[in-house]
Amino acid sequence: MCGIVAFFAPGGGAPHGPLLEAMNRDQALRGPDGGGTQVLAQGRVSLAHTRLAVLDLSEAAGQPMAGPGQRHWLVFNGEIYNHRELRRELEGAGETFVSTSDTEVLLRMLMRHGAGALDRLEGMFAFVHVDLERGVMLAARDRLGIKPLYFYQGGGLFGFSSTLAPLRRLPGFTGAIDPMARFEMLVSKYVAAPRSIYQQIGKVPPGSFVRLNLDGQGPVPEPQAWWTIGQWLDPQAAPVAPDASEDVWEEALAQAVERSVSRQLVADVPVGVLLSGGIDSSLVAATAMRLAGGVDTFCVGYAEGAYDESRHARAVAAHIGSRHHELLVSPQQVLQALTSIAEAYDEPFGDASAVPTYLLSRFARERVTVVLSGDGGDEQFFGYTRHHLLARALPWLRLVPGPARRLAATLTSRAPRGRLAHALSAFFAFPDESRLYTHHVLDNFAAQAELCGAGPRAMLWDSGLHTRSVEGASLARGDFLKAMLLADLGGYMVDDCLTKVDRASMACSLEARVPLLDELILRLSLPMPVGLSWRGGMGKHLLRRVLARSVPRALFERPKMGFGLPLDGWLFGPLRDFTEEVLSRNNLLVAGLDPDGVQRIMAAHKAGRADHQYFLWPLICYVRWYLAQAAS
Repeated sequence: MCGIVAFFAPGGGAPHGPLLEAMNRDQALRGPDGGGTQVLAQGRVSLAHTRLAVLDLSEAAGQPMAGPGQRHWLVFNGEIYNHRELRRELEGAGETFVSTSDTEVLLRMLMRHGAGALDRLEGMFAFVHVDLERGVMLAARDRLGIKPLYFYQGGGLFGFSSTLAPLRRLPGFTGAIDPMARFEMLVSKYVAAPRSIYQQIGKVPPGSFVRLNLDGQGPVPEPQAWWTIGQWLDPQAAPVAPDASEDVWEEALAQAVERSVSRQLVADVPVGVLLSGGIDSSLVAATAMRLAGGVDTFCVGYAEGAYDESRHARAVAAHIGSRHHELLVSPQQVLQALTSIAEAYDEPFGDASAVPTYLLSRFARERVTVVLSGDGGDEQFFGYTRHHLLARALPWLRLVPGPARRLAATLTSRAPRGRLAHALSAFFAFPDESRLYTHHVLDNFAAQAELCGAGPRAMLWDSGLHTRSVEGASLARGDFLKAMLLADLGGYMVDDCLTKVDRASMACSLEARVPLLDELILRLSLPMPVGLSWRGGMGKHLLRRVLARSVPRALFERPKMGFGLPLDGWLFGPLRDFTEEVLSRNNLLVAGLDPDGVQRIMAAHKAGRADHQYFLWPLICYVRWYLAQAAS
């Protein structure tokens, strides 16, 4: 796992020397084990890389990596999980290797196949490849966007980076904030690709690449998709026949999980597992223990029982026999960690679970360099409570006529809303069925963002938070339940869950891998009938059956608990001074927000009329980020 930087200046003068070295140092925590810079093509191309050594710890695996004759160059962040199979194939074709790294395998694949190599890769990655002879720079991101890749263009310069910090050093960078990105962040807790918080910088979307011609000719490049979720949705192309029995699907899923965990355990450094005690992480941990014979597991706990999963994780760890480690998180630890977290995310990020994820990553890094997590199970196998609520409500909601929905929207247009009005709006005020899921999840937050002066509520439908998901395409096929999963896979999971884990872990120089998002499992889950996940009013039906092979159901059959902070009690309890200081009238005015609107939301929360923790925390995160940027 690493940090990468790459620039192309058609007229020459790509960042180099002390500036390029400073940019590389900005990402030092992503790769504390080494790094380097390289200037190519008479100063038109520059590359930088900082390395976290995981496979082949020798200097032969260092980057920027050059191919024979120094025609080809690569900077790469991530892991190629099928690198052993690809290496054997390349060796059979006459290639010889000087390292055992997956980086060199990736470079040789790109040397032979260019962008055509992408379809053969399985793993998490963001890279920039330069072919000096053909005059091409290729930047690409993995299928699901597990690894980040920012994209800058302006002033005759193109740049790519794992984080925003290096790009902020560019002389032409103004720091102008994208108002739509600010609205998105306050509504959804994150800034979704292809935007970043800054107008001049975007994100390369998941499954996309950008190709630059080093002769400077041709149109301004735009990201192009090399893979989409829809490619693997067709049941006829699934690894299991569409009409196969449940037992056949279960066995296929069990084998895919075992193969995925097996190849993601491969490392030349210690590997552990983040264990919450839920279905997904328990499945990963149990499989890792069976394959590795001894694994360290890590969890966080809270004094507040409603948020504390540590007892469940402890029970699973005791059953599977892992070396288990627990971290009790207090409000004081949260306050102490907030500065480091802000630096790690470098654009505003409002998911409160980023805090325990960071603390847990720092705790795990004391013993291991790589961890496996259970991320991805909810989005593929119908795991969220909101999935279940809408699945039960959908037959009734389809009976609600349009005029009644519009009336509900009018009656619940005020913000902040009470609990009843909030529920009525979420379930009945949706514009149409194609927007029901986005409305249910985000519209109430959009109303609060409007009250706080971040922009009109209608921006929700202009922002792309709806259209960037693939729910519309699935709804056209009449499968609303599948649409919810695809919407989360293409949006929430990428820009919230995976961003959270990548930034928090890399801030601690820890590599986090996500076995349940391995291509082996994705090829099964995407075409899988929803009925194999949603059964008897519960999600993850097939995953539960696979897990029950290793862990007694009594240890995991319980209501779902979110992985977050007990903010409902902390915001105006132990964190009261912090909350009120950040959201002071002066700070809100400086950040361009409406203090009176924020005060109304805070008053409703403190009075118990509504639970606004999921809006107030992103608001706090944005204001703190904005003030830090203004001061820098």
